[in-house]
Amino acid sequence: MPGRLVISLDFELYWGVRDKRTLASYRQNLEGVHRAIPAMLELFSGEGIRATWATVGLLMCSGADEVRRRFSERPGYARTELCPYRYLDGGIEAGSESLHFAPDLVERIVRTPGQELGTHTLSHFYCLEEPVRVSAFEADMRAALDLAQEKFGVRPRSLVFPRNQSSPEHVAAAGRLGIRTVRGNPPGWLWAARPDGEESRIRRLGRLLDAYAPLPSAAPAPEGDPVDVRATRYLRP
Repeated sequence: MPGRLVISLDFELYWGVRDKRTLASYRQNLEGVHRAIPAMLELFSGEGIRATWATVGLLMCSGADEVRRRFSERPGYARTELCPYRYLDGGIEAGSESLHFAPDLVERIVRTPGQELGTHTLSHFYCLEEPVRVSAFEADMRAALDLAQEKFGVRPRSLVFPRNQSSPEHVAAAGRLGIRTVRGNPPGWLWAARPDGEESRIRRLGRLLDAYAPLPSAAPAPEGDPVDVRATRYLRP
């Protein structure tokens, strides 16, 4: 079979780094999203490049009030600092709405030919953080899919798991909700899914080196439904 270059982009704004970076330290990067995405869409459209945009559902909302009005079920993490709804309870910084919400950019993606609106779950859900509850993941995913359908007329069929945390049970649950493609991890111990607290510096260093000098692997992606499109190269600026 001929090879395919598959481009998947994680679109998450502050929801994707909230537990890792302060808003002040990452503000410039987040502000840049509002310039980068329109420029990328123009480039992709002009060159006939297709891409999947794995989008955090919360950023499709118009603001914190809409999130509070729509969603009440929480992930229930043992590490409460991981919960985005707990973060919202404290109120977001004045003037930072565009760093959390961007329904206008989602609309541009949907309207650009050849671009697929995928999902990165509703709340940037961490599947392997304790307590691991597949039912909570299903509820989060169902809400993400319903939100995209209601607001943009698109029901995503592709999924990228936040922090690459997943298990066969989570993949199967996604399939039951209509997901047909997931971006899986490359094979090997460097990329094996695990909760954030079990990460190590050696694994992080190995993944960084792999991005610049990829380690060879001939292991095929496992067959099944959803289809696992394994990541093979991380694009860095």
